[in-house]
Amino acid sequence: MKSCAVLACLICRASAVLPTGVVSVVGRSLDNGAVTTEYSLLGSQASFGALPPMGSGVGSDAMSLMVPPAEDELLCGSYAESGSSARSAMIVARGGCTFEQKALAAQALGASAIVIHNTLASRYSLNETTGEPIWPQDKFDYDCNFGQATLTDSDMSALSLPYQSYDPTNDNRLSGDTDYNLCVKNDPSFASTCSSQRCLLTGRDNTACCAWDLHVWLYSDPSISHQVAIPAIFITMEEAAR
Repeated sequence: MKSCAVLACLICRASAVLPTGVVSVVGRSLDNGAVTTEYSLLGSQASFGALPPMGSGVGSDAMSLMVPPAEDELLCGSYAESGSSARSAMIVARGGCTFEQKALAAQALGASAIVIHNTLASRYSLNETTGEPIWPQDKFDYDCNFGQATLTDSDMSALSLPYQSYDPTNDNRLSGDTDYNLCVKNDPSFASTCSSQRCLLTGRDNTACCAWDLHVWLYSDPSISHQVAIPAIFITMEEAAR
């Protein structure tokens, strides 16, 4: 049997302490279209765009998944409206620009919704004046009380630094419960003490600490004058890894 592709995505509202959304994902066989996997992802919603449609299961609101253009993987570019009529949900990594900028770009490319997933890379940035990295913030982005490790110089050389844009290789080397995660490699207890099983470099020598992986509210961008009309939802790194 050929490999399966995720072909359907339904976004609907759910009730919680804060308004949340549920993304129902269905994978179908490329051979015969049979459902091979089905699961739901919990996410937070946005203060811009349309509300996700109410519903359950996969029906008329189902959307195929689409990814950003290869030359703009963070979806921060400007695009002319495509006028596409296909129902599709754009999935894109956090970082590089505001949430609403990404939603506006997805809308212009013809997406019916956008799903933004958290990343480790989005917690780093670069000072445009000095060229120095701006490291993640203690307690806001990570908490060393839940796990930390000191990476070797060899480990650090395996990462692409400065680490200020989405790099799946970097994210993968600092994620997971095996010693492929450089934090687990240097402190095996990290896998059990850090619930996210992900770590962020702190900028203090070679220290890395347990990263938070929480839902965030997608705030609007006051500099954007064009209206975003599609629903937007945010999912964690754990949810995206599924």
